[in-house]
Amino acid sequence: MGDPNKVELVNVAIAAITTRGLGRIFGSPHGDIVALADLDLEVFPGEVVVLMGRSGTGKTTALNILCGLDTPTAGEAVTLGVSVIPSHRKDLAALRRFRVGRVFQDSDLLDELDALDNVALAVELRTGASGARAREIARSVIEELGIGDRAHSRPIELSGGEKQRVAIARAMASGVDVILADEPTGSLDEGNAIVVAEALRRAAERGAAVLVATHDSVIAERADRIVRTDTR
Repeated sequence: MGDPNKVELVNVAIAAITTRGLGRIFGSPHGDIVALADLDLEVFPGEVVVLMGRSGTGKTTALNILCGLDTPTAGEAVTLGVSVIPSHRKDLAALRRFRVGRVFQDSDLLDELDALDNVALAVELRTGASGARAREIARSVIEELGIGDRAHSRPIELSGGEKQRVAIARAMASGVDVILADEPTGSLDEGNAIVVAEALRRAAERGAAVLVATHDSVIAERADRIVRTDTR
């Protein structure tokens, strides 16, 4: 993986994420539960695509499948050329470690590290950069996202919007090709939601394919496309 600060040409003609007829059914003693039904989706490098739909229509399930944490019961899913099937477990684990970043509603930061080191650690683990180089890359990205003055603050000292920007910086700085964001603005006010939406757009401008599961119109209004999970 190259330097995440280096601008490289991206083949935008090839989808980073593809699903065809994707479905997931969970069995229960009271009958099958349809978590996701017949999802067709493409996300290309440089795009922000939003998954919208009522609660329970499979937005989070789709994200879990696309990073290999769950397996579909119908249809197919391909992330960065790897089919999401059980026999590709090792390849999917490598994708999660090196090429796919996730952003959660609660930001999922390490409480004992400050903002800079949360980002730098991801850079070290994903790119093999030295500690000093990782911190240099991390600082550049958190400054780009407008939180350079919070570099040495721990998560408990950050606002919700600041924590989400650190989480997005963590994905951007480590040079992932895909960002999967699950309700990243779910607990934020409108002002902070706009800041997070703009940070996700910045990640796409760097060449990442960004897929966001959300109910938030602030995110949806700034997306390239909206795909609904509750149309069937």
